[in-house]
Amino acid sequence: MRVPVVPQAGCEHGECFAGVSRLVGKTGGEMVTGWCIWERPRAWAEAEHHAVWRREDGSLIDPTPKPDGETEILFVPDASALWAGPGHNGLPTVRRPNQLNRNAITWVEMADQADALIRPYRIPGVFGIPANVMEQLRVLAEKQKKAEARLQAKGL
Repeated sequence: MRVPVVPQAGCEHGECFAGVSRLVGKTGGEMVTGWCIWERPRAWAEAEHHAVWRREDGSLIDPTPKPDGETEILFVPDASALWAGPGHNGLPTVRRPNQLNRNAITWVEMADQADALIRPYRIPGVFGIPANVMEQLRVLAEKQKKAEARLQAKGL
């Protein structure tokens, strides 16, 4: 379903669970967990563990601001995709290439590797990423950027 993005005070990019949890505690409604679907047609798709807010009137909104200014998201509710509460950083993002294109496959592999590296440092209370991990992330980002440029050059 398409859900409008309506940023709310106290909600930060990348912190949907904490933000929605605060809204529910403050104003009522409920957290709805599931997956935000992002896609680059003919290249890749990803499902990001996400939460939206069901307001008291029953309507759904995504209160988490988006870095690219999206005004709506594609959201798939999934009652089994629960958030374990504070200190939990959500379920891993699921990515798949949309075709057997070497550059799309490389992009997905690099994104998955970067997530695996950074995941232990996304837990509340863990501050800072070690220099060796930052270097690995830089290398992965460069490979991903090259794959992205090749996809763009092919019109994908």
